[in-house]
Amino acid sequence: MTLIGRGAQPDDIRNVWQSLKDEFDSSGQFFRRLPSSADRDVFLFTDGGRDGRRGLSVGAAGNLDEVAARLPDVSGLTVTSSLTRSGRVDVRIEESGRTETVVFDALIDDVVRSVSEVRSGDVLMSVCRRLELWKQFFTGTASWLTPNQQAGLFAELTVFRDVMRPIVGWEAAARSWYGPERALQDFADERVAIEVKSVSPTGPALATIANERQLDDSAVGVLLLAVHKIDVRDTGNGASLPQLVAEMRSHLAGDEVASSLFEDRLIRAGYSDAHVSRYVQRMTVRNVSWYQVSGAFPRLLERDLPGGISHVSYKVNAESCQEWELTRRQVKEIIREAYQA
Repeated sequence: MTLIGRGAQPDDIRNVWQSLKDEFDSSGQFFRRLPSSADRDVFLFTDGGRDGRRGLSVGAAGNLDEVAARLPDVSGLTVTSSLTRSGRVDVRIEESGRTETVVFDALIDDVVRSVSEVRSGDVLMSVCRRLELWKQFFTGTASWLTPNQQAGLFAELTVFRDVMRPIVGWEAAARSWYGPERALQDFADERVAIEVKSVSPTGPALATIANERQLDDSAVGVLLLAVHKIDVRDTGNGASLPQLVAEMRSHLAGDEVASSLFEDRLIRAGYSDAHVSRYVQRMTVRNVSWYQVSGAFPRLLERDLPGGISHVSYKVNAESCQEWELTRRQVKEIIREAYQA
């Protein structure tokens, strides 16, 4: 029996599947266990040998009815639950003929990583949660991110890593990151809200405001606007989006809660490791301008619109907002004071 280590890399997992197909060229199901603690059984399997479908089996203590009720139907997958002879509940995730191979690989990598990090008693619910998130990915954002979307996500992750994390820590930063949720602001809680924009490094810094509530500071303690000028090139210096994601994952390793929140948000943002080969462009943040949105800051608010007008999108020229501009030190002090209050 070939085993791979805890925290296995995606290539290791695919090598196990390939070895199963090479060794068993016949009908039936063939399993190979991945190393896991005594409270959980994690297997990769093939159904039908060389040309059979691949799958993941996760077994742990739990209530079969509860697990079955929580398991979502995911297009392109066969997901089942059953009771094993040892009394554990077994959840199986199997690809179908409609499943895109690279997407299935990314999903399994994500579930295996999640299962290896959660504590005893939460194993099966973790599988259910990951599948629920991937269901949204399969039905809503299965295509890869556009260059503009990549730049936008890159800017949000930069604020996460360089501004929020040093002040509030990884978990609080992850909890406050709502950009992937299509919320009003990209980072928000009752203390501080931050709207993050990415613009071209050339020409005027025109930040697109999605609606009349995005720059409304009436419901938050402090509202900040961060405008990133990002240089995007096919080659040269800078980091690709997958490189930035990998760096942040390495910092989050070992922090179960923060890592889970981060991965949830990535999936909701439409980011999948299945598409990393497409995200090759290098990004460099040339400049970040910060503004405190308050008072007469140039903006359209819901209360200012004529009756019958709503869902207004517009552009703000950040270069005309110098009166409200903040230094990075001032930004950090504002956030720090808000969290200490």
